Amino acid sequence: MGIYVFEDNLLQSQAIVKIIMGICDLECYPKTDIICYSKSEDLFKAIHKDCRTHLFFLDIHTKRNPMSGLEIAKQIRQNDQNSVIVFITSHSELALQSYKYYSRATAFIEKTQNIKKMTDEISDVLKIYFSEFHSAGSHDIFYYDTKHSTFHFLFHEILFFESIYDHRIRCHTTNQIVDFYGTLNQISSMDDRLFRSHHSYVVNLLNIKKVNKSSRMIVVATDTEIPVSRSYYKDLMKKVLMCNEIERE
Repeated sequence: MGIYVFEDNLLQSQAIVKIIMGICDLECYPKTDIICYSKSEDLFKAIHKDCRTHLFFLDIHTKRNPMSGLEIAKQIRQNDQNSVIVFITSHSELALQSYKYYSRATAFIEKTQNIKKMTDEISDVLKIYFSEFHSAGSHDIFYYDTKHSTFHFLFHEILFFESIYDHRIRCHTTNQIVDFYGTLNQISSMDDRLFRSHHSYVVNLLNIKKVNKSSRMIVVATDTEIPVSRSYYKDLMKKVLMCNEIERE
């Protein structure tokens, strides 16, 4: 989990963080990183390395770009359907434009309102964020550490990992695709529910929908097909039948 604040006014940014920290302490929410950015490029660099479900407080209007908050929200949604997006702005007239950016914002919070009302609205958002995170199965998270970053995935959302190039791994989940440096051998050894089905693939046994013996293809929950090597087929079937019932052809 991470909370990101995008605001180019330092005093307003500090005020928002103070409110968030106060609420988190009062409600005894889990310890969470709160990070502020004033430049969109810095924010994107940070979230590109971190695939966790986040809470974003975005200023719609900044000096550098009057629509930058909306554009950030749109780019976030291209790869992340789960994170919570909130606009904090003094330009409430721009709220309707958010629909054009497919941002699916959870709330619009007015900067100009009194501090008590603003605190109450931020508190409501934090309650939604932390309750959604826990209901999504936060107790079952797959962590993978690289030299520079830690990647977190909700286990039930993982479909498969594939080896692509230059020691890079691509993780396919139900709502995003994330690339990072790693090895399939290490990944497959980290959890019994992950199985090396092919020299280039590791599959989440819980998300196998079907196995076609004749074509030696695995169909995962999104109907994507990945190969299974002949030598791995028997072991795959033994493993997967221990996890769930699937259709075999």
